[in-house]
Amino acid sequence: MSIRSERRFLFDADRATVWDAVVSTDQYRVWWPWLHGFDGATFEEGSQWQCAVKPPLPYVLRFELALVDVIHQDTVHVAVSGDLTGHGLLRLTDHDLGTELRLSYDLNPAKRTLQTVVKVARPAVVIALDWVLDTGARQFGHQALAE
Repeated sequence: MSIRSERRFLFDADRATVWDAVVSTDQYRVWWPWLHGFDGATFEEGSQWQCAVKPPLPYVLRFELALVDVIHQDTVHVAVSGDLTGHGLLRLTDHDLGTELRLSYDLNPAKRTLQTVVKVARPAVVIALDWVLDTGARQFGHQALAE
């Protein structure tokens, strides 16, 4: 019942600039209004973040992100627990147009209610989760990198 996705986004900024924005956790709720709750003060290995996300579904997803590996200006690997369990990966690479940011995840619904929703409406769930990533990347580019 795993849900997997990989998204790639190009930003017209160098990797150091994109990284500096990515680690600005104090701005996350400003950039992302669908982030209904966020408690994550530091962007370093071992940090634990509490999150609540309202995708275009009649449900708020609550989960914890544990930053497992953080390689400066390169890679972040997170473990996910809560309503969803699994892992995610953020990777920054240089690109002719600036910086490519790649987000991927492999998640499983932890609660019986979500498991049922995924079984019945899997395409809608995948679209909703990808909407969060795509919308988040667009908002990040317009707000975080335009400043």
